[in-house]
Parts: sequence; structure tokens; C-alpha cells
Amino acid sequence: MRIVVIGANGTTGQEVVTQALSAGHEVVGAVRRPETLSHIKGVEVAKIDLSDADTLAAAMRGADVVISTLGHGGVGAAMKFTTLYSDATRTIRTAMRATGVKRIMVLSSGGTVDNDKAPGFYTKLLRRLLINTYTDMARMETILEESQDLEWTSVRLTYLRKGPSKPFLAQEGKLDRGNFQIHFTDAARFIVDELIAREWINAHPVLGYNKGAKAISNSTTAALA
Repeated sequence: MRIVVIGANGTTGQEVVTQALSAGHEVVGAVRRPETLSHIKGVEVAKIDLSDADTLAAAMRGADVVISTLGHGGVGAAMKFTTLYSDATRTIRTAMRATGVKRIMVLSSGGTVDNDKAPGFYTKLLRRLLINTYTDMARMETILEESQDLEWTSVRLTYLRKGPSKPFLAQEGKLDRGNFQIHFTDAARFIVDELIAREWINAHPVLGYNKGAKAISNSTTAALA
């Protein structure tokens, strides 16, 4: 399968690229600065401008799936008003329609919706600090939901951290239990597995761990219902 990873030089993007290559996929890393992917062997690099659909279309030709792993790269930037996600998604959609690519997966957040099951640090701290980003992610999801010609998956991450792979939860819309955290490696694993599994078409899977989840000793991560 040939996939295009937009924002491939971020932490999650690099995890997706590396795991997708290991799984045998052809990977195009679509970034503003191609030199930021020079350390990953096997990835084809395309220079893009998120405001220019033609540059995105050039990267997408012949692709089966587009994966957007766009992010601000820091809490400070994520606290500010933004239209990054919604604007980029509109441009990506234009390029997909121009090239005939139908499948798209994007990174979003569980913070796009209220959840009374979430712990206090998530509802009282993270969601309040990052509400501008979450609001634009919600706009992004609306754009996808209105795109009836596309097969989309909006992967709603919880508190994203570095750490080992663990069995994780995947539930539609919002989590009803767990610690509301997910590691970069497992976020990427879910995305790469979903390329083939296709279990979350036109859906909003939310990822997180059960409280007390232990690291696993191999590269296969179990997703729990």
C-alpha cells in the first residue's frame, strides 16, 4: 500500500512512517522541510505547502491513503487561536479529489468533546489550556463528516506521551474508562494497523490505556474494545 504522511517530521508522524515502512508499505513523507526526514531510510520525501493544493496533489499521486499527523509541536503554540487543522484539511481534501484518493486518516483529540468520565487533569487542565486547538480539530472533523465522497477516520488521541507499547483501548467518540493517556508508539500502531483492518471507516476512535496497563514485551499491540 502506498501512503502519504502529511506532517511526517513530527513525533507521531515519524512513528507512523517508521512503523509503516516496517510493515512493508511504501511511504511518502510530505513536509515543508525535506531535510527533516533525511535520517529515515526508505521514505520518499515530498516538499509541500499546506496552503497549496497543487503541491499536495503532486505528493498524493498514486497513493492509496493519506494520513495527516499535523500538530503545533508544543503546548504554548497549541494554546493559541488556530485554524491550522481545518484549513489544512480543506486543502488536503481538494488535493485528494484532484488525484482520486479516497481514504484519509487524521490525528484529532478526545478533547474535542465533553466527557464526564475523564479525570480532572484532562477536563480541568488540558482541555481548558488547549481549547483553541480542540475547537479547530472539531472544525476539521466536521469537514470530514460532510465529505461523503471520502472514507475518513479521525483518531482522537488522549494525553500523548513517550513510553513503551501497551495494550490500549479504542472506543468510538469518547472513552468510558481508563487513564486518558496514549504513547506515541501505540498511536502510530493503531494507525498503521487500521490501514489494513479498515474497522474504523467514518468513525472517531479514541485511544487510551486502562488504569494499570503494563508494557508488553513484543511489537504487537492489542487494541481492546
